[in-house]
Amino acid sequence: GDDAIDTDQGYIGRIQYAYVVLDETSNHGAEMDGPNNDATSVALRSFPQVYNAHFIGHINNDPNPVSSDDNTAAVMRLREGTGGMFGNIVVANVATDGVLFSKCGGAGFTQNPSDVTPINRDLLFWSANNVVFTTGSANQFRFDDCANGASAITQSANFNPSLLLQSASPGPTDTFVDPRPTSDSDLFASADTPPNDGFFDAVTFRGAFGTSNWLAGLSWLDDNARTPRNVDGGVIKCGTISASETWSGAILMTCQVFVQSPAV
Repeated sequence: GDDAIDTDQGYIGRIQYAYVVLDETSNHGAEMDGPNNDATSVALRSFPQVYNAHFIGHINNDPNPVSSDDNTAAVMRLREGTGGMFGNIVVANVATDGVLFSKCGGAGFTQNPSDVTPINRDLLFWSANNVVFTTGSANQFRFDDCANGASAITQSANFNPSLLLQSASPGPTDTFVDPRPTSDSDLFASADTPPNDGFFDAVTFRGAFGTSNWLAGLSWLDDNARTPRNVDGGVIKCGTISASETWSGAILMTCQVFVQSPAV
């Protein structure tokens, strides 16, 4: 299909706790546009505010969407003069470009949240604490027809977010998914404070998930028994156990677990 989250034509709205997964032929996880025919107009400029989101790419992504003629590969695409605020974002499994900025018109860029508080539709804020995890020779950012983007947005964290059970090449045949971070993941540090406007939750993690799996009871994955119930994921087991252990509480087994002698 086409883009998972698509904003356009002066959209001003708030999004929190978004979970987007691309398969091998998917288009963008998000395509956020300003006014198509006048990227320089501040009055028409879109200003989406997005906090705490997972955008999960596919390491072999080669877009071939049936509903779009745009085959430009990128996990996120921000273009045509859109402004906005993007904080606590995790972009993972980047095969080509994590975030593609294109046709930026008169929009400016900043990594200082105070520049867009109160809302300044003439700017796009991308937090330096956002995580854009690349593979191989992939780029965190690419700028196409953007006069000052490359000089203004220079930082994003780049590390494996250590999600409990999230494939690097996701697809509809995945048997089980748990997109929460492991207890020692760096996603539990350096979280951004979102706007204090009554909509956003102030949280202690980057990305769409902390210790709670809100997919349980709310998603197709849950309906088809492909994600665990909402239990604390603090104790994780996977692989071979060759020494005796004592377990208690909720245990998450993220792969087959083999108990070998002399363990009991």
